[in-house]
Amino acid sequence: MRGRCLGVDLIRVSVCKWFFAPALSTVKNLAIRGGARANLEQTEFREENNGVMFRGSTRRTRKKHVEDWTRLCIDSVIPQRTDVPELWADFMYKAPPFLAYYAVNTSNATLLREAVDQSGLYRQALQANISSSVSYNGLWEHIVGPQSADLGLWSTGNGWASAGMTHEAVSNLTSWIQEIVDGAIGSPMDDDLLRNYLNDTTGDCLGYGQTSASSLIASVAYRRAILQPGTFGSEYIDWTDCIRAILDRHSFCQPARLE
Repeated sequence: MRGRCLGVDLIRVSVCKWFFAPALSTVKNLAIRGGARANLEQTEFREENNGVMFRGSTRRTRKKHVEDWTRLCIDSVIPQRTDVPELWADFMYKAPPFLAYYAVNTSNATLLREAVDQSGLYRQALQANISSSVSYNGLWEHIVGPQSADLGLWSTGNGWASAGMTHEAVSNLTSWIQEIVDGAIGSPMDDDLLRNYLNDTTGDCLGYGQTSASSLIASVAYRRAILQPGTFGSEYIDWTDCIRAILDRHSFCQPARLE
């Protein structure tokens, strides 16, 4: 990756700092890996009006922090956190789609390839080692790393991962998305909803039916059925319609009404 991937005067993202910090840090990290350390002296992150601004300016004080953080990267995997080398499924909804959209906007094929590569590396690290004979094979663990490890099959994390890859809209990600959706469909349900931890039936209060994960993964199945009906056929629509009916029964899918 070359420094010119940062050659933009202004990218303004009117979302919270928490959501896009991994994505913006990712761009800086890619520049370092490609030998653009000198260019990072011209990089600054600035908060303004509750948004995040990324533009060219002089800020040497940032350089050492970025270099130290980059050393945490292992085998080219970009970590979720800046202080600890941890990989989170949540990352998939943030950084790879950001890289992909930015790559298209700047006609940068190398950066687009990096978005796909990061998805593959995260899949390699987070996909649970489950026998292919198990119905929910293909699901991802939540976090791997030295501090906040969570090897559970968190449903929302699987939603983040599959939805993030859907946003990238790269054809060879289809099988990775399908692995997660199939794993979710094959997992034990709770009141016809996906469980908070998809395989947790122990009664430990962590396996309850989860509306946010159910709706997120259902939305992925709907979207893929539109984009690739040959792969995501009627059985996916039937399952997703059932999820929507359950959510609708609890008023999650109904429009707001003014009394």
